[in-house]
Amino acid sequence: MVQIVGNDKIKGVSLLRQGDTFAISAEESLDFLLQQHFPLHLPLREEKQLNEKVGKFMNSDRSEEILQYFQVWRVKAATASFQPMKAAGPDDLKPVVLQHIGDVALAKMTNLFKRSMMSSFIPKRWRQMKVVFIPKLGKDDYSVPKAYRPITLSNFLLKVMERVLYWFLSERVIALPLPNQHAYTRGLGTETALSSFADLVENAFHRGKKSLVVSLDCSGAFDRIKFSSAKEALDTAGSPAMIAGWYNQVLTSRLVSADLQGAHNTIIPTMGSPQGGILSPLVWNLVMNSLLSTFPREGVKAIEYADDVILIVNGDDPITMASHMERALRRVCEWGDHHGLTFNPDKTTTVMFHRGRKRDYSPELYMGGRQLQYSDKLTYLGIIFSKRLSWTDHIKSRVRKCTYLLNKTKNFVGKEWGLNPARALWIFEAIIRPKLTYEPQPQPDK
Repeated sequence: MVQIVGNDKIKGVSLLRQGDTFAISAEESLDFLLQQHFPLHLPLREEKQLNEKVGKFMNSDRSEEILQYFQVWRVKAATASFQPMKAAGPDDLKPVVLQHIGDVALAKMTNLFKRSMMSSFIPKRWRQMKVVFIPKLGKDDYSVPKAYRPITLSNFLLKVMERVLYWFLSERVIALPLPNQHAYTRGLGTETALSSFADLVENAFHRGKKSLVVSLDCSGAFDRIKFSSAKEALDTAGSPAMIAGWYNQVLTSRLVSADLQGAHNTIIPTMGSPQGGILSPLVWNLVMNSLLSTFPREGVKAIEYADDVILIVNGDDPITMASHMERALRRVCEWGDHHGLTFNPDKTTTVMFHRGRKRDYSPELYMGGRQLQYSDKLTYLGIIFSKRLSWTDHIKSRVRKCTYLLNKTKNFVGKEWGLNPARALWIFEAIIRPKLTYEPQPQPDK
């Protein structure tokens, strides 16, 4: 409700621009979106050159265990885990259809999943996916492709199989939660990430120490991650080769279709993982774990939520702290190069939290050959932290946003007869209070 009332700038995708070049047709706008979110994609005519190794049966370690895990009752539970009317993929079959099939069909579906696992073969219907572009909240300019998030809608037969594999990995392979990661994990979220960050900074602050904090901006994380990085992350986590090989086939053989105001295009991605996929968040966390696990040796604390990474160094001497942070930033850049990801220094926020009021603690700090600029405040997951841990900026921001929401709501709730006490109470409880007291963002399906 807060998002609906407070975002009057969001409209449907219209003619977009790429740099100084404006699209003159829906086809060009769609091309701009696909270039932004599926970089270096291939045209559909090159499909025949892909997947030459598809169809070869795999007999790897733990193969029998994986195949035995695909039980009819577990497949039925996986189909029931989705909302019945959730948006369908290209086959237009919603979960409610699979949730009402009989035991014989469920047994055939289970055997189909096993055959797909054994051969690493993804049926063509499963490989067909469609993408819809959703406007990101809070953007000032919706004429650029970056202002939209690509949500992939795949067929639910594939999603059900992914769900079963997610359960297998979570129960028998990967020890969750992964250290210092708060996204896409049951029991963790924005509030635990904020709590961990505030605890580290406030602990140093109250002991008279300083905290050097760098908030990193990872550009197009899910769009640009290499296929090889996903497989490497699964292998490193101890995933059986059968699962890593099967998921690699999903990534490399998918066909993505998009429609925009009558324009249509189908492409073959050459990187990235589908936003909206069941295994995508887990694989992303495994990729990020290869970075976060290195920081304790650098004297740097790291906190990650999705593609937001916070690096923290506590200490007394700003020069020494900056030295530790620069080593960590070099490691971040090297890691990004290896996985096809970039960190934008212009969007990286650097803050030195301290008690001092007369001295300026701002040692030079470089990232990728660019000097980072210090800021007086840091906005992390919707909360504004000032460098002296004053809540004035955050309170003013909340009051300003709540006042705006109140005025917007009054325009249509009390348009004819004014606000009665019941309506005023509803506005406060449904719109003002959640915004004032911080409303964490929901997480995607796990």
